[in-house]
Amino acid sequence: MKQSKILLISMAVLAMLIMGGCSGGNSAQELTNNETDISQPSPTENADNSDNAVQDNAVQDNLQPPAALNAHNVTIFNTSLENTGISPMTLSLEDAAQIGIQYIMDIFGENVDGMYMDLEFSNWDHIARTLWHGAVSENNRNTLENRARNNELSDIFMARYEAGEDPEDIMADMSDMFLNNSYVPAQFYFFIDANTGERIDIWRSTQVHNHAMDESIALHDYIEQEWGDDWEAAFAVDVDPQEKEMLRHMAMEYAQRHFNNSVIARVDFESASTSFIYAGGRFNRDPFVTFLATNDAGREARVAIHLRSHTVTSITSMGNDFIPMDIEAFDGERVYRREEGNDDQDEREAQEEGDER
Repeated sequence: MKQSKILLISMAVLAMLIMGGCSGGNSAQELTNNETDISQPSPTENADNSDNAVQDNAVQDNLQPPAALNAHNVTIFNTSLENTGISPMTLSLEDAAQIGIQYIMDIFGENVDGMYMDLEFSNWDHIARTLWHGAVSENNRNTLENRARNNELSDIFMARYEAGEDPEDIMADMSDMFLNNSYVPAQFYFFIDANTGERIDIWRSTQVHNHAMDESIALHDYIEQEWGDDWEAAFAVDVDPQEKEMLRHMAMEYAQRHFNNSVIARVDFESASTSFIYAGGRFNRDPFVTFLATNDAGREARVAIHLRSHTVTSITSMGNDFIPMDIEAFDGERVYRREEGNDDQDEREAQEEGDER
């Protein structure tokens, strides 16, 4: 059980580091065409802008001002770390931003006028499509100095982790370093297909953790104190059947907005769980439910709904695009690899061996 708790804490801090580092490092670029009107883009403009993006990204020291989008008055930055996969078929920065803005409006009903958007081009080996990843914030959270420092701190953490240091010790030691760098989460995040603009993922920040590392350790202690070793009970939530059915219809509506070019075939209840919010010196449970929506093409999307406010917090269909690969799993004692196609018995035996130590 100890191993699984350490894994949960490790995953939490690594996720925070990835989000802090995904906005770039020394090689991140701000590129653009000043005062670009994206209200009526054309295919020819897309190709030209993509070619320019490749050329501009190749010149690491030639930083230019960000582009102000006339249609929504949103300032965009290209924070991509690499160009691999960018082609004339790739949506331009301006077109990707326009699609992301409409995506946010359709799902969350939010107007992002006057906000800042970081766009990162991603061409990952384990995803079957290239993506534009957007992060939309009220304030410009990504100065070159912040991005470089976050990247540096992430490298330091991973070096210490790979050298065998305990994740809890590293988190406690480096907490102030991350806080002093003033990293602030965005209000909205999204993924779209970089070529077609198909909607893939969207979520919003439901809380701002100013002391994420310290709180992850405190949460471990809180759950240990209140629920002992029963972590499943700590995260369990009961939902009234009538409320569940009402939320299922809500999930169907929002899944249809997500799959805006296809029809929803079915929606099934998947799970109910809770997150924990730290406020006023204590943790409060913050429950949510998840539904699995399937469209007429067979693609699935998970719709998460905040249980108290009945508001959608995230929709993801990225799972449809994962490419099978070897999986590294950390059991608290060692790292082992499960080859594709192996029986789950191998994983259970490795887990049991680790627990016996």
